[in-house]
Amino acid sequence: MPRPAKMIMIIGANRTGKTTLLKNILAMSGQRALVVTPDFTEWNDKDLNGNDKYPLNELKTRDDYVFDGIQRHVFDEKHTLAALTAFKKGIIVLDDCRKYLMDDRTAQQIHGIMIRRGQREVDFIAVTHSFSEMPRRFFPFTSDIFLFQTKDNLDVRRGVVQNIDDLKQKQAYVNQQARINKHFYIHIKYE
Repeated sequence: MPRPAKMIMIIGANRTGKTTLLKNILAMSGQRALVVTPDFTEWNDKDLNGNDKYPLNELKTRDDYVFDGIQRHVFDEKHTLAALTAFKKGIIVLDDCRKYLMDDRTAQQIHGIMIRRGQREVDFIAVTHSFSEMPRRFFPFTSDIFLFQTKDNLDVRRGVVQNIDDLKQKQAYVNQQARINKHFYIHIKYE
């Protein structure tokens, strides 16, 4: 029986180290990954030969779903969410997802994908700058949070976030430590 699928949140302000941590997580996982980005300016690193480190994948043909390593996909509201339902065995990263997953229609679609992630053997990693920018529907599925410095008020997610008072204490601790080391973060694991 496969292990339960994970829903990992990486939350932190700009320039705190979210993308560096994410790239390390993906490299250590050994799984293939599809990084969904809001635009073409993200995840466009080049290797030493000038080739894309993370090739662009439009998810238009059957062959687009057969790949190894890490590829990127720029979110397209007309077809991305439907295309993600066909992704199996790997990791889907929703990078800076506040820009494309905050309306009710997309939230309902992603909720359906989240429910079926175990059968498809897909882990999700959602990346945002704050708790208030993370889609509300993700919180019940959360297995892990990597928390960097944040500036938002967690009370905006009261009733949605489990153990919110404990999380507020952890947020205060991280923010205090970030004064010394702006890349400081903690890993919170939910059972």
